[in-house]
Amino acid sequence: MLQPPDSDIEVMLHPPGLRYRGNFTAPPGLRNRGNVTAPPVLRYRGNFTAPPVLRYRGCMFNPHCHFLPSVDMMLIFSKLSFVLFYYCIIFQRVFVWDLDETIIIFHSLLTGSFSTRFGKDSSKAVSLGLWMEEMIFNLADSRLFFNDLEECDQVHIDDVASDDNGQDLSTYNFVTDGFQSPAGAGTLCLGSGVHGGADWMRKLAFRYRRVKEIYNTFKNNVGGLLGSPKREEWLQLRREMEVLTDLWLTQALKALALINSRPNCVNVLVTTTQLIPALSKVLLYGLGSAFPIENIYSATKTGKESCFERVAQRFGRRAVYVVIGDGVEEESVAKKKNMPFWRVSCRPDLEALSHALELDYL
Repeated sequence: MLQPPDSDIEVMLHPPGLRYRGNFTAPPGLRNRGNVTAPPVLRYRGNFTAPPVLRYRGCMFNPHCHFLPSVDMMLIFSKLSFVLFYYCIIFQRVFVWDLDETIIIFHSLLTGSFSTRFGKDSSKAVSLGLWMEEMIFNLADSRLFFNDLEECDQVHIDDVASDDNGQDLSTYNFVTDGFQSPAGAGTLCLGSGVHGGADWMRKLAFRYRRVKEIYNTFKNNVGGLLGSPKREEWLQLRREMEVLTDLWLTQALKALALINSRPNCVNVLVTTTQLIPALSKVLLYGLGSAFPIENIYSATKTGKESCFERVAQRFGRRAVYVVIGDGVEEESVAKKKNMPFWRVSCRPDLEALSHALELDYL
């Protein structure tokens, strides 16, 4: 039986004219009318050979066969389609995004560099930056366990999932489970790969699982997560920031949506922000629908090169990677790994990106 392919697919002795994505032509003998033999050269891991018995407009490709039942015809084409579908799926295009000053404007509001560069009201910019900062950490602390997890930061939401025993958390009391020792959790969790006791690690995994559940539940309904009156405050802040930044986020969301609309393309986020505040940012800036939580990586402790390597291992060497950012670090890593880099220094760069995506240049 035909099995779904992994990273290894053999295509042995390609037909002379076979090409991919418009670069192949039909095998020389294949015409609207006439009899040819289908080239039996497409192999799937050595277990499948394209059957030379295809019919086109009533003509048999196999001259020794005078009748081919329609059921057999459908079966053959379904098998071929199955192979080609999984073959094409492997050739994904992975867009690796930076967060701050690429998709969102945040840090440069606090430092004043955005207002200086683009001629904006500096006091207004700083005020909005501080307002957003307060909301980010309030959400992180109140709903995403940042008080517990700040010293136990992870690169990825599932990094401690192996310590989770799958216990039902619907009635679990995170306040009274004794997660933090009197000396604090910092002495027990020194970073990825350095663990405390098994019981403590299980409680840590519970928290990350709950964060994942909250993210997936509210990524398209942040107002429901915040509740009133925080929801109204958040909406007002979003409106004022979009006015100040000349719809920067709106333009970024357009590019993200274009990528998500493609069947074999994916958006991945690699940020230097700690994982929990990064998730809070993603939610508050309305990016939850663009980035599944499994596609968000924090480079705070390991650096972006390590995160890029993890992304490449996950999606495979056959994928095409495009890095989008504003910083020197992601640009240098992209150059080192021979990945195309799209620099975002201003809103027109995002507009140009969307235009390139619409024209299928990327």
